[in-house]
Amino acid sequence: MADHASHSDPGAQAIADAVRRERLGDHLAGYQPVSRMGPGARTPAIVITSIGVALTFFGLLADEARAILLVIGLPFAVMGAIGLLRGGLVDRRQTGMQLHLFAEGLVVIGAGGRPSAFRWDGLTVLQNIVRHHVNGVYRGTTYRYTLTGHAGEPIVIGSGFAGAEQWGPAIQERVTRAQLPRAFEALQSGQALTFGDLTVNRDGIAAGRGSYRWAQVEGVEIKDGVVRIRVAGKWLAASATMVSQIPNFFVFHALAEHLRESES
Repeated sequence: MADHASHSDPGAQAIADAVRRERLGDHLAGYQPVSRMGPGARTPAIVITSIGVALTFFGLLADEARAILLVIGLPFAVMGAIGLLRGGLVDRRQTGMQLHLFAEGLVVIGAGGRPSAFRWDGLTVLQNIVRHHVNGVYRGTTYRYTLTGHAGEPIVIGSGFAGAEQWGPAIQERVTRAQLPRAFEALQSGQALTFGDLTVNRDGIAAGRGSYRWAQVEGVEIKDGVVRIRVAGKWLAASATMVSQIPNFFVFHALAEHLRESES
């Protein structure tokens, strides 16, 4: 953990204590908050503000014929100043925020500076991943993960941290790897597992909209934010619950695919 255990990092000791307490193992990766106004955005804002101030100044000094400079310059000055102010406030609010992934779990340091530690084998995750399109053109993806551990206090992380397209799938993969064997054992012992309004057992899947044996299920997918299953060549909405409200959906999906394929 040398990359974040420096004495210059005020959160380093808190992270180290959480890692030892929860036995999180080796450090894998660390992520910092996204700067809402990085150098690429801050420079244009400074230029716009400077031009606006200059035009406003000369407009105040000029005669009526040139007072149009005031009309043009003042809005530029105001908009640029607001942009710089908002960027500064966001940066200060994000100071100290960190996200670190470890072999056995993760640590989140929020804006308040208090670390929250979670182990993969005891973590419940709600994921909400939205791809945005405007007039058919892709405009980006937002990520939101609600993490709940044994303590029962949820923490929300999302696109405010850089690298969501890396740490998001990493969380999914680690939780699935840690919890899938235990889930298989439960099913083999005759237990049923519930994910939102979906219930699976070793024989089949049941939801508010029907129940099916695994031998009947030809596929499982997400469509328009809900789970669909393919039965007799038709895709059917299996769940009335949005995927974003199904705890550990990726564990459910791995289980369903394995059980479906084993019966095919």
